[in-house]
Amino acid sequence: MKDIFSYLSGGKVNSILHKMIRILLGSNLVIILVLVIIAFYGLGSALYRAEELVNRLGEVSYENSSELLVEQGQEELMYITSDNAKIISLYMESNAYDVEAVAREAGEIHRHSELYSPWKVAVPSEGDFKPLKIYLQHGAEVNPDNYRHEIALMGNIEGLLVRLLECNDMVKSFFVTSNHNFTLSVDEPDELEGNKENIPQTVYNAVEADWYKQAVEKGNTIFTDVRMFTFSNMPGLFCASPYYDDDGNLLGVASMEISLENMRILVRDINLPNAGFCFALDKKGRVILSSQKEAYAVGAEMELPVDLNKDIRTATNHFLAQIAQEMTLGHKGIQLAEIDGDEYFVAYTPIECTGWSFATVFAKDEVIAPVEKNREIIEKLTADKIEDMVNHIDLIILFMVVSIIVLLCLVIRVGQKLSGRFVASIQRLTDGVRDITKHVVIGTLNAYGDLPDGDKNNANNMFKKRVKINSGDEIEELANCFNIMTEELEGYMDTLVSETAEKERIATELTLAQDIQMGVLPHKFPPFPEHKEFTLYASMQSAREVGGDFYDFYMVDENHLAVTIADVSGKGVGAAMFMAISKTILKNLLLTGKNMTLSDIAAHANNQLKEDNTARMFVTAFIGLLDIRTGYFEYVNCGHNPSLIYEKETGAFRYLDVESNFVLAGRKNITYESQTLILKPGDSLFLYTDGVTEAMNNKDELYGEERLLSQLNCSKNADEPQSLLEEIDKSVATFVGDAEQSDDITMLALTYFGPVGEK
Repeated sequence: MKDIFSYLSGGKVNSILHKMIRILLGSNLVIILVLVIIAFYGLGSALYRAEELVNRLGEVSYENSSELLVEQGQEELMYITSDNAKIISLYMESNAYDVEAVAREAGEIHRHSELYSPWKVAVPSEGDFKPLKIYLQHGAEVNPDNYRHEIALMGNIEGLLVRLLECNDMVKSFFVTSNHNFTLSVDEPDELEGNKENIPQTVYNAVEADWYKQAVEKGNTIFTDVRMFTFSNMPGLFCASPYYDDDGNLLGVASMEISLENMRILVRDINLPNAGFCFALDKKGRVILSSQKEAYAVGAEMELPVDLNKDIRTATNHFLAQIAQEMTLGHKGIQLAEIDGDEYFVAYTPIECTGWSFATVFAKDEVIAPVEKNREIIEKLTADKIEDMVNHIDLIILFMVVSIIVLLCLVIRVGQKLSGRFVASIQRLTDGVRDITKHVVIGTLNAYGDLPDGDKNNANNMFKKRVKINSGDEIEELANCFNIMTEELEGYMDTLVSETAEKERIATELTLAQDIQMGVLPHKFPPFPEHKEFTLYASMQSAREVGGDFYDFYMVDENHLAVTIADVSGKGVGAAMFMAISKTILKNLLLTGKNMTLSDIAAHANNQLKEDNTARMFVTAFIGLLDIRTGYFEYVNCGHNPSLIYEKETGAFRYLDVESNFVLAGRKNITYESQTLILKPGDSLFLYTDGVTEAMNNKDELYGEERLLSQLNCSKNADEPQSLLEEIDKSVATFVGDAEQSDDITMLALTYFGPVGEK
């Protein structure tokens, strides 16, 4: 360099050599400056396009996954809505069948009066009124003596009305009204207990009631509008059906008073996310059912509480008003609505038999929450890679500055070659980035099924394109970094697609497993209506989709009833499979082991369950055998919770004294000791699993055996198994609150009435 400057400073300034050197140096400087400008522009353009590419990748991934999850959420929401609407419709259809059965029976009594004996029918009075008894009411202008024989014959319908009331918790009263304006009615105990003002009045002009007029006008079964009943202060309605003689002349109308309290509990217990709720509208746009509050109290701050005085079609929220209009027209669909500043999906479908409509509301944020998390991951990944690219570009800039200083001392041709090579590398990187962008977008659309058929062949090359630059400098390293980022994005997208498919498969299989498991448990109640010596009821709530608890009951022969309740160690699919095996083995032994004692049956079941039990699972069980003729009850407790007995003589529950037998499937060749007791008429048994006593609230407090005993002794339904189990279930749910259920909850209650005919 020193020789160059010495040469330039000597000789003639205007010589051809100096001019040529000045021209060469000047042109070289201009070329270098131009190349520097081009290089900086190329680097900036490459960085900008790279940032645009990765940001676009994140947006495409977010948009497509969001659409997929929203579509899945809407399908699930519509399934939940349709399923629960069908359940409500089935309940109401069942009520219609009951009232039609009463109408048919009333018609039969009238047409075949010679087959019936007169029945004593009293008028209601405060002194001797009893529930579940038939009483006479009549219009003010009617003299009952004029129809005494017809009233006495129609009194034979009392047995049917009482049975229907006992089997249907929704029905509060039955009425059979003659066209002569006298009415025979039966009321359930809960409708009258504790309030003498609820006793029916003797004078009742039933033919002027809306249910009577509507049934006569339509000539078929009808449901009235929902109204607030005065006695119970609960919403409800009437279902009525007319009956006729052989010539088609009107004889009267049978009707029932239906309370919506049980339906409200059903709607409240629908399993929805925290931000979801459901409600039902009648044909007038009034909210008749809602899951948003515990009771029908006035003043609760809810968007859609039960309100029989408000038409939602006139609501100030135009979203709700429009949806309510669609619901009352009997339409089915899903709409997006804004309620209290938040967006919700509202799915609605008609309830066919009543003309009502059922809707389920699901927060939009709950649907797209996984997408937002996915977006955060992609944004973090792209930000890290962009930062890495910026650092490499800084190194390239430093290299360029050094190169400029060196190039000033080199010949023009070398400088031109270096500059040309440098610019060519930048251009190849830019072209490679553009090509990769195209394949990334095609691959992403294909992964979510949004790619047109004509482009699906190109989608197979998703993320396969690589930028190849062999310049040997930082540009090549930058291209390699971009290639690495492309490979990582490829792996992440493959993982996302496979995990989404796997989660959907697992969810489908667990739902099917739950349906199969619940199907193998007895679920018809009452199970043995031909046996009047006893009644029983059982229920189970799994902590997961499938659980390890089970109950079973069946007649071993004509005079012996077997009952079983058990708890398999562990939870999930494994526990459910072991539960099915245990249930089958116990039932087979009880049905076939005629000459075996309960102790022998428990021992044989233990050995069979222990065989090849590589998972080392075990079962706690309570097995009992009741002689329904004598009340003789033999039982064996295999490491299970102590059951309770209600003795009618003492009027209280107590825990049974049980032998400390070992669990089933724990160890082979174990002997089990059975115990016996005598059930007297009116005595009851209560069997349960540890999911009841070990239920835990948010304070880590257990429900406990003492609380269970206290709750049972406070119940007035010791001889009504279904009501008793519902009370315990409600007590446990109130105690637990919003804490997550930690174990399966299974219960079975049995009441012994004694031999047929014994009082």
